[in-house]
Amino acid sequence: SDSLLRVSPKALLSSGLVVLPSPASDPPPSSAGSATLRNHRQQQQQQLMASTFLSTIHQRTRELNKWVQKQEGSSSSAPGSTPPPSLKDDLDALQRLLSRIEAVLHDAEEREILDDSVRLWLRDLRKVAYDADDVLDEYEYQRLRDEAQARIQDQVSPDVADQKRKSVEQVSGSTTTPPPSVDALYWDTIASKVKKIRGDFEEISEQRLSLGLRTEDGRRRHGNSGHPPPTSSVIDVFQAQMLGRERELDKLINGLLLSDQSSRSDLSVIPVVGMGGVGKTTLVQHVYNHPRICEGFGLRGWVCVSTHFDLTVLTKRIFESFTSTACDLTELDPIQRKLIEVLKGKRFLLVLDDVWNEEGELWDKLRAPLVYGEKGSAVISTTRSAIAARIMQTSGESICRLECLSYDSCWTIFQYYAFHGLNSSDSRELVEIGQKIVKRCGGLPLAARALGSMLRYESEVDSWENVLQSEIWDFDDRKGGILPALMLSYVHLPPHLKRCFVYCSLFSKDHRFQKDELVLLWVAQGFIQCKGRRQVEDIAATYVDELIHRSLFQYRDSEDTSTFVMHDLIHDLAQYNSRSEYCRIEREVLYDPSHTRHLSIATRSHDIAELLASLPSSTAGGLRTLHLFDVKEIRGLSNMLMSNLRGLRTLALSDQHIRELPDSVGELKHLRHLDLSGTDIAKLPQTLCNLHHLHTLLLRRCKHLDTLPEVVLKLANLRCLEYSRYL
Repeated sequence: SDSLLRVSPKALLSSGLVVLPSPASDPPPSSAGSATLRNHRQQQQQQLMASTFLSTIHQRTRELNKWVQKQEGSSSSAPGSTPPPSLKDDLDALQRLLSRIEAVLHDAEEREILDDSVRLWLRDLRKVAYDADDVLDEYEYQRLRDEAQARIQDQVSPDVADQKRKSVEQVSGSTTTPPPSVDALYWDTIASKVKKIRGDFEEISEQRLSLGLRTEDGRRRHGNSGHPPPTSSVIDVFQAQMLGRERELDKLINGLLLSDQSSRSDLSVIPVVGMGGVGKTTLVQHVYNHPRICEGFGLRGWVCVSTHFDLTVLTKRIFESFTSTACDLTELDPIQRKLIEVLKGKRFLLVLDDVWNEEGELWDKLRAPLVYGEKGSAVISTTRSAIAARIMQTSGESICRLECLSYDSCWTIFQYYAFHGLNSSDSRELVEIGQKIVKRCGGLPLAARALGSMLRYESEVDSWENVLQSEIWDFDDRKGGILPALMLSYVHLPPHLKRCFVYCSLFSKDHRFQKDELVLLWVAQGFIQCKGRRQVEDIAATYVDELIHRSLFQYRDSEDTSTFVMHDLIHDLAQYNSRSEYCRIEREVLYDPSHTRHLSIATRSHDIAELLASLPSSTAGGLRTLHLFDVKEIRGLSNMLMSNLRGLRTLALSDQHIRELPDSVGELKHLRHLDLSGTDIAKLPQTLCNLHHLHTLLLRRCKHLDTLPEVVLKLANLRCLEYSRYL
């Protein structure tokens, strides 16, 4: 089956897979009385404060503290198995420290854009937080392991286990006993590590005072975010309009349809040039999907090129876009021949979006098979580079240059997204501030849409005024190309969305996201804050919806609401704010490995095993994500290499030619997400049963894996299992 299975621990232990229905959403707050509304709003603000990257540590510290108190008061504890008194004192102090630091995080995250000292403070804080999370996660792993061993013992000798429980209950009046591995050495180790964590956070807390970070409740910046309007499969009709570009739209459509009447026999190439965020891709999308174009071109294809102009990869993707079938070939010549077969005798339209290549020779080689199409075939390219446009342009075709939109057009876009569903005339103060904000967008529709989507959730004048007066409008990063308006849309994201958004920088600019894909990855990293009885996956799905409503994700086309993409400038924004903590290797080597926690690799120019082995041990051990994409063939991972990656939460090896996993995979005690889809795996190691934290195991298209081993059924924390041998 290729369907998503949510698996309960009890179902796994009984050797069955049970699909759990999603529970109903939490009921909306009562609207009876202003006091009730105020209380609900206060609860929302408390939830926002608890959604920072320290929230997981805070929660786990509380859980460990409860366990310590329980063991201190347990009369059934064996001599030497009770925690030292200093441990509870350190845990209490740690909780107070975390509360103080969390109170200033909103201010710090806004100031880090312009203040290097605050940026360094946050970097140090995140390092301490990661280390603390690892320590607390090890405690949790120990507890899960002991519970698993107890279950196995119960299954082997149920009579003995039952007699032991009755004996304990008679003596202490409780059925709870400490795990068998909890002894004096265990408590001393935990106490020592917690004391170090406390010391590290005390140093961080003292530094916050010297930086002058102010305490905020998050209300002014985030308003009532976190509760976007419900979504549906119907696409917003406003997105189907072509605002302010009607003349360019008609000119492009007419030029394409008349290209077969030209006396010229070669391929027609029309470049669309303009700065980032000006609407090049949006314009071409409207051309591509126009009914006259769909009727006039029997074959259409769309490829996002981006900065890496790899001839073999691009030719393969052009073939796949035209045919909607995968191409397994790896050499350029046979791929070009297959593409020529597809194009012969057909009139086609190809869109090459976001082209950066300025080398004429590379373009000539990519163009070579395209000239075999029927007369009247055409290519539209979008680019920020005038040089790239001139290289691709064919004689007789003019370059379509897009300038910034008029103020009126930008205001219409902003007004639609900011006041969607409301009458803007009822909010005169907000309209006046909004008009001033639009003037600062510089005629860029992407900026107007992003800020309008962000302010849709803000109803207070102070919140809008705060955006208008923000120092971030003075932000200048010409090298990174980050627009101040887009940076504002990031700064004003609720904390729980910031981490999820930045995580997407691990993927390529043209990556087609699926909701289930992101949900599972975010859950594995602990980004999702549980609320009530709702399943964590359901909450994560609402995070995706929020990012779509804020225009940070956009649907790939109007007919497919299951797939969405990031605009290249939005991807740049995610990459910029990821700093060195998230790193994607395509051609370059790792720039600053000392701070990297999440790593994706998509390069054929490096041997992956050697690249990973070359990482400093502290970096390899601190990695939380390793995601391999289109990489040089890798046949396996050594025991030593796997042991070095001991901190991983996510290991994604899909579509790699890996035949077996080493036994040392069982040492990845923090692992939550393991993706082996499309690999040549024929057998899973027995040590997989040691992955007590594992939430997700993906085994799609594992054609050599005949059966699921019994070891999978012993993974009590497993929530999602996908297994299929074929598509």
